[in-house]
Amino acid sequence: MNELPADQYFDLRPSETGTSISGLWGHFTTFVQNQLLPLAHADVIHPDIRAGFDYTANIMAKQDGSDMVLVDLESLVEFPDHKPPDSDVHNRYLVDVQGNAFTFVCLQCYVVAVYWSQGRSQLEDNLSKQAESVESVVGDLIVSLGELEAKDVKNLLANIASQLSKGESADLDR
Repeated sequence: MNELPADQYFDLRPSETGTSISGLWGHFTTFVQNQLLPLAHADVIHPDIRAGFDYTANIMAKQDGSDMVLVDLESLVEFPDHKPPDSDVHNRYLVDVQGNAFTFVCLQCYVVAVYWSQGRSQLEDNLSKQAESVESVVGDLIVSLGELEAKDVKNLLANIASQLSKGESADLDR
């Protein structure tokens, strides 16, 4: 695999891109469709994409947030084998996801949308200062979605894009 040019790709920090959340979501949608959904078709997920308006882990992008690329490929795992780390004291990972790899990707997208649109931190060391754990953001969705398909993820992405373009926060109707 080719290495990313260090002078062109940076850690994804939505708060520093200078791009609107709506515009950034367009780049994220392309990233999901080109990188996460093909993996999900093979029943593979990247469980270590941790959302945050200050920093979104394991996605690199150009300075303006475009051309997003998945990194830390060692974290790729088959969906049925996914086990979140026991040491996650900040509750930044999805756990007990029912369904399939598409369900997992759908929930990841939802968490990213909520964190970005509401300016939530991922790096805050003090858990009481963090907005909420990932589990509390997804609530009952984590067990109620069931098995999804790629089209369900695409529909969610489009729904979020519509809300963001209207300047609304990503508190989607569940």
